[in-house]
Amino acid sequence: MRRLSVRHLTRYTFTRAVELLTHELRIRPRENHEQTIESSLLTVTPSATTQWTSDGLDNSVACVDFGQPTDYLEFVSEVVVQHFGGVLHLDDWHVHVDYSAADKDLLAGFVRQNQSPAPRNWRTAPLKSFYDVERLNRHIFESFEYARREEPGVQSPDETVGRGAGSCRDLATLHIALCRRAGFAARFVSGYLYAPGVEPWAGSTHAWSEVFHPRRGWLGFDPTIGLTVGSDHIAVAYAADPESVPPVAGSYLGSADASLNVEVTVDELTPTTLDA
Repeated sequence: MRRLSVRHLTRYTFTRAVELLTHELRIRPRENHEQTIESSLLTVTPSATTQWTSDGLDNSVACVDFGQPTDYLEFVSEVVVQHFGGVLHLDDWHVHVDYSAADKDLLAGFVRQNQSPAPRNWRTAPLKSFYDVERLNRHIFESFEYARREEPGVQSPDETVGRGAGSCRDLATLHIALCRRAGFAARFVSGYLYAPGVEPWAGSTHAWSEVFHPRRGWLGFDPTIGLTVGSDHIAVAYAADPESVPPVAGSYLGSADASLNVEVTVDELTPTTLDA
């Protein structure tokens, strides 16, 4: 078991006072057999009313309502997560797609390609087993450049192929689309990555894909770094459509312009850091 701390700051500065409408935050990590929350604190400025709820995929959502106009908005989430890594046997990687009738019904929304169809101009080796899915993960990492994008939204797989580059959410979407074309159930995951000393992923949120294994459940693949998901990854929200789970979503009334600043820090808590 390892302990990871996450500090996620999101700050909006407006050129004049505005009326803030309800904001939805998906920044609280998931809790399951792989990770649990040891402590969690959300601080909102200006003062607001926060109500925690869940969306249709049981992601934690903080609904934040404000009472007065402001020219400044800040969310600070501070979480400590206990992470338990799992181990797959070699035989698990050679399992083919063979979902039961019950699984097919439950997973239908994660197999359909209507959200992000597979690219038309980029062909890969046939995907038959989870070994092939993992090989595709490494192939995307080796074939595309990482491009950090601050603007909202996700590139289509065709756009990513055309540009030869994409952000973590773009590369995850490409991996998902190719897996779905082969009949695998795949979903988008937003969260955080512990990557000390790796500049491209420092100070931001992260995204990867998960593919459903008939015996082992959802397995994570991170095409941004070409590795399977392990205890360095902290999952926050799952979705069939990458556009549906931004960390912060909201709007305001007023004619002001807004500037955005996001800072994310992920650290491992060891006996040394606790003493410090």
